This record gives sequence, structure tokens and C-alpha cells, in this order.
Amino acid sequence: MFSRVDLPLSSSKAVLDAFQRFSSDATSLTRHELKCAFMAVCGSKPSKAMIDMFMRNADGAGNVGFDTFRTQVQALLASSDPDEHTRQVFKAFDLKCAGFITRDVARLVFQNAAPAVNQRVVDEVFDELDHDYDGRVSCSDFITMMRIRNVPA
Repeated sequence: MFSRVDLPLSSSKAVLDAFQRFSSDATSLTRHELKCAFMAVCGSKPSKAMIDMFMRNADGAGNVGFDTFRTQVQALLASSDPDEHTRQVFKAFDLKCAGFITRDVARLVFQNAAPAVNQRVVDEVFDELDHDYDGRVSCSDFITMMRIRNVPA
């Protein structure tokens, strides 16, 4: 079902660490443990369909072994959109679902989510993202800048 994918060592280590952290018997994951380990590696809650996909390869006791977990998680990570996380961050800022972020909205989001960040810093970051100085940052501009700056979103 999944082809072998070689991920960077850090990703492989994250898969192993999550498996070891959440496996109560150190050999397999129950359905609940699988959800927790998946969230630890992928950073998001798995859908029911995704968990069902894992469980189709479970052992007779209904548990998922390390090889199955590793193979399926690595395949999912390799096939995921590298900009999806950045797009989700943008959506969190796009409070009105307008397709762009204004300076006022950026200030509001930071005021609520990270009040320790100085408003001057928020303005500087916004100015850097606002290439055409129209007071708006589009999703594509946001993603492009995150790629250029290599800043984790």
C-alpha cells in the first residue's frame, strides 16, 4: 500500500520517539495511543478515516506495530503539501476570511495570541510581508516570504 520513503534523520527519530512515548507495552499502539503518537509526529489530529487506514494493518489484537506506524506516517509526511502548515497559519490570521491580512488584524491576532510581542515588531514584520505596500498581505505573499526567510510557520 505504501512505498518506502527515506525521511531525514530528524523525522525518523520523531516517529520512533512518538512510538516509544505513547506505546504502553513498547511493541504496539492501541487506537488511542495511535492518535496521540500521530499528533506528536504530524502536529495535527488524525481523521477517523486516517486512523481506520492504520487499523486495517493492525495485528490480531487491534494494535499497530512500529513498522506499520513508521511506514504509514513516513508515507503521509512525504506526500503532504510542504506549504499546508504555513497556509493554516495564514488562515488563523485571516479572521474575516478575506484572503488577505491587514495590519490591524495582524496587531489584533498578536495582541490576543502573543501579547508580549511589541506592536513595533508586529508592524516591522507586516511591512516586510507587504511587498506592494497596499496594507494587505495575501496568502501567496505570506507563503513566499516564509519560504524566502526560511522561518518556521
